[in-house]
Amino acid sequence: MKEKTIFELLNLPSNESEETIKKAFHEFARNNHPDFFPGDKSREEALKRVVLAYDRFKAEQIILKAIRRENIFSRKQKEAYTKFYDKPNSRFHFTA
Repeated sequence: MKEKTIFELLNLPSNESEETIKKAFHEFARNNHPDFFPGDKSREEALKRVVLAYDRFKAEQIILKAIRRENIFSRKQKEAYTKFYDKPNSRFHFTA
């Protein structure tokens, strides 16, 4: 069985902002926490599924931010390299 995403579990569109997802998650957790509904196994299981999906979502966001940061660094590094080494009439000018 395919695990549902945080968007499916919280009934949110897939283009929602991270802040909106966080608010919806916290609201869901407050409304289904086992401390407020002792003995209600269905709410407890629903909360476990949403917590796992939210953790997976947060991990994906961290990875995407790292990839974006690496791409920006690589682009700036390439720009600096070409700016310094690929000047015509430079003693460091290389041709392939």
